[in-house]
Order: sequence, then structure tokens, then C-alpha cells
Amino acid sequence: MFSWGKSTKSGESFMKLVTAIIKPFK
Repeated sequence: MFSWGKSTKSGESFMKLVTAIIKPFK
């Protein structure tokens, strides 16, 4: 989905955080 999120560990952690935030709204 977000290839740039897999490029770096910081990006991966960021995506996990975003997913945790938006998950209840979906």
C-alpha cells in the first residue's frame, strides 16, 4: 500500500501509529 513506509523503520513505525489511529474510524 505505502511502499515508502517500508523503506525505513521510522516510516514503518509511523504507518503503524497512523493505522492504530484511523482503525476505529474504518
